[in-house]
Amino acid sequence: MNFVKQIERIKRVDKHIKHKTTGDPEEFSTKLDISKRQLFRIIEELKDYGAPIEYNRTLKTFYYKDEDFEMKVNFTIQFITEQDEKEIYGGFVSRNLFPCHFLARNNNILALAI
Repeated sequence: MNFVKQIERIKRVDKHIKHKTTGDPEEFSTKLDISKRQLFRIIEELKDYGAPIEYNRTLKTFYYKDEDFEMKVNFTIQFITEQDEKEIYGGFVSRNLFPCHFLARNNNILALAI
């Protein structure tokens, strides 16, 4: 899946949970145009990152247990030179092997090679 779409989906999940407008898992997955299984994977991943997500069976909605919880999702795209890419990948230019999107982290730089 496209990286930007993943970020946008996480933002939509956060918005619905924050406003307690998710509905039950079936409704929520339909709103997001994903399966229930994908929904539960996203929720578990967010919980792993510390999001205090709970489900209220009476209200039929997911919500943040800590009302002050705030999720910030940010990313920056930086175009790099071939020399920068060699430094990030330790002298190996990855696009020769991976003609698709590829991420690497080095020295607090997240690189996206296409």
